[in-house]
Amino acid sequence: MLNKTFENGDPIEVYDNAICILKMKSGVIGTGTFSWTYYGKEDNSTTLYMENGIIRIYDDPKYQIIIVDKNGKEEKLEVEAIQTNDNQTSTGVIDKFVDAIINNKKSEITAEDGAISIKVVKSIMKSIDDKKEIEIL
Repeated sequence: MLNKTFENGDPIEVYDNAICILKMKSGVIGTGTFSWTYYGKEDNSTTLYMENGIIRIYDDPKYQIIIVDKNGKEEKLEVEAIQTNDNQTSTGVIDKFVDAIINNKKSEITAEDGAISIKVVKSIMKSIDDKKEIEIL
């Protein structure tokens, strides 16, 4: 949904909420929900639903990754703290990018990877605007 929010009297176009279903060429289905207007505590968690279980990422304050198999067996892992608006930590991504430039190394994340990500986001926005399913080539 595209809403106009006003700041200092000027309209700002922003997608307040987006929910999308993504189907890969292989048939794998993924969903995404994005919002600036969720109420309550900030939620940056991710849940991956798979054939033999799920992986919950950053939805538990003590165990940042919880793997649950289809029989209910859980494996709990403690890794680095989640990034939040109030708690920014280093992920190393920017450090690796700068290191690649300074030391003339090949970046682990290529320009093509970035371009594909932008293409997907722009396609989601176009699908919302056009109110129809679109194919990303």
